[in-house]
Amino acid sequence: MLAPYYETLGLGAKPLTVEEFARTPPPALPIDKKDSEFDKARYGHLRRDYYSNVKKYRHLLKSPTVEIGENKIKQYVTQDATDESGEKIVNYLAVKEVEISCSFPHEDIGQISLLDLPGLGDTNLIEAERLIKIISEEADLILFVRRPEANAVWGEAHLKLYQIARNALSNFPLSKCSFMILNRTKHGVEGGDIIVGLAGRKILNIYDYTDAMAALKVGEETEIVVKRGEEELTLKLTPGSRD
Repeated sequence: MLAPYYETLGLGAKPLTVEEFARTPPPALPIDKKDSEFDKARYGHLRRDYYSNVKKYRHLLKSPTVEIGENKIKQYVTQDATDESGEKIVNYLAVKEVEISCSFPHEDIGQISLLDLPGLGDTNLIEAERLIKIISEEADLILFVRRPEANAVWGEAHLKLYQIARNALSNFPLSKCSFMILNRTKHGVEGGDIIVGLAGRKILNIYDYTDAMAALKVGEETEIVVKRGEEELTLKLTPGSRD
């Protein structure tokens, strides 16, 4: 669970046991890794989540597979669950896999499964590796979803995880069956804007979008074309820097 972080981030000797990890905090991130938003986020996940909360979840690591009721699912699969005192529940850090079964109302369709994979902004190294295996072996349809946020930034982690999904699918024509929706976040406005053009390029799928994003230059104004209902609007966009 921890070794891939130490190896990928160049943190030196990795702890051999959870007890050793709990006693010794991860060393500082090497200088040559500090320019990568992806590596900084991974390091933050290791130190802020795994190390800071190790005392809260370590007892679950030796636990066998357990069956829980619907009312307890949130305690094991979400990253924002809290207990009665308002303390964050971090059981998810010790969970390898969750299987949730329920009835499906359309019997003629047959069996259907939803694979809830890590979000594109999630830099959990272990989950990224599992993502490749699960998508390549089990997925027939992929939905890319991004929560609408004001001043959202498309960073290195987002683009790399899109690429992971693309590589995992090999010959599957992902570019022909994916699209990006830009949600409007202004209070009281429903629906979303569909991006159809960016910086002079047509946006037909998620890869057109990420390629156009990669070509943008900080501080240089460009245009973004969105479809809002039946109307197409051309808006001005000036990329900013995260620094």
